[in-house]
Amino acid sequence: MNGAILLAPIAAEGAIQIKEHQERWEAYHKARRAADMVGKPLLNVGCPRKYPLKYPCGDVCLDIDLRRLYLCQSPFPKFGDVRCIPFPDGYFGAALCTHVLEHLATVADAKLALTELARVSNGQVFLAFPSKSSIAAWVHPEHHLWITQNADGSVQIEQRRDQ
Repeated sequence: MNGAILLAPIAAEGAIQIKEHQERWEAYHKARRAADMVGKPLLNVGCPRKYPLKYPCGDVCLDIDLRRLYLCQSPFPKFGDVRCIPFPDGYFGAALCTHVLEHLATVADAKLALTELARVSNGQVFLAFPSKSSIAAWVHPEHHLWITQNADGSVQIEQRRDQ
């Protein structure tokens, strides 16, 4: 079999992973600017993993995984669930949530999480999520939902049918 044919899916997946990484950075920078413009802290939900070029943690990093919080570089790592964020309404200038919502079990859980993110940030919510085109997203055992964001900013959530 031709080696180029075998490498094509690998190259395509690599391009998707690079694009997803760029989307995380873009979401972080937009969220950082939004929070700074109103002089309030930035909430990051889901402490970033140790990628070579990972984005910063934000002012407050909320995660349900204590191991991630232990490694978190945020000045204020906080244990908590995105479906019940332990901060008052409008406390943050913006909320960043990347590659988290797809790990929730149901569409209702993700909608609750989006409501909570909007509540604590006065609607300044910035998201990033895996692409449906990504092989890695399809095979990840903890991905239960597909998340897409429309050009108008609205978010669509669907339960994965393959689980």
